[in-house]
Amino acid sequence: MSQKPSQLLHSLVSVHNTKEILRTQVYPFLDSLPADQTASLVKSLKEVATKLKGPGLIAYDANKKSIEHGLKTLRKSAEQSSRRYVSEVWIDGFLYLYVVFKRYQDDELLLQADAVEEIVDEITTWVPTLWGVAVELGTEHGLVHNCLIYCHETLEELRDTANEYV
Repeated sequence: MSQKPSQLLHSLVSVHNTKEILRTQVYPFLDSLPADQTASLVKSLKEVATKLKGPGLIAYDANKKSIEHGLKTLRKSAEQSSRRYVSEVWIDGFLYLYVVFKRYQDDELLLQADAVEEIVDEITTWVPTLWGVAVELGTEHGLVHNCLIYCHETLEELRDTANEYV
């Protein structure tokens, strides 16, 4: 029994020579196929390309990392403004410290507002992409679902953080 081409190709392919084998052997062969086989292959490859495009467009890890960084900045800023109020207000020179605190508080609130704005902007930019992948491309429904849950949880955390420190 003769060996199948896929088995032979699999035995030849390694990390180092895959592109070379494709470039010198497989691509020229594929380009020389009859028109009906070429059309069928092109259709199959387009379907695969559509399926593979979804995760790249979603960029879950990159978006999550960026949002997590924003949440960390927000938490840190909110905790610092809260701690400073308690530790500095009850020291001698109440009026002076109140003015310093008020200025510090305003700066922290601006930082917090910027952090919230960046997180919300990121989510509102991400959601249309998720829609496009799930509905328009019709792929990655599970991943899109998980991303939307993460967006929802993030927005709930923003709400809870605002309630906790304001």
